[in-house]
Amino acid sequence: MDEWIPRDGDILTTNEDFIFYVFGYEHPSNRVFSFLKYIPSDYANLFPIRYLSRKWNFEGKKLFRAERLYTAQNY
Repeated sequence: MDEWIPRDGDILTTNEDFIFYVFGYEHPSNRVFSFLKYIPSDYANLFPIRYLSRKWNFEGKKLFRAERLYTAQNY
């Protein structure tokens, strides 16, 4: 299997179904810069942020998306 080279816009999912988007083309060794884009509904109450009213589905699970992805408060 070829080594994965992360590129801007690639999508990463965790075992808990959080979805991250890769940010940029240069990354530290064994790390990837990314941002959280979708939060599973099971965990949404752990993030005290506003969500968009639209819901998304991934493999049968409901996902939420932050209203503002790039704010200091959300980070």
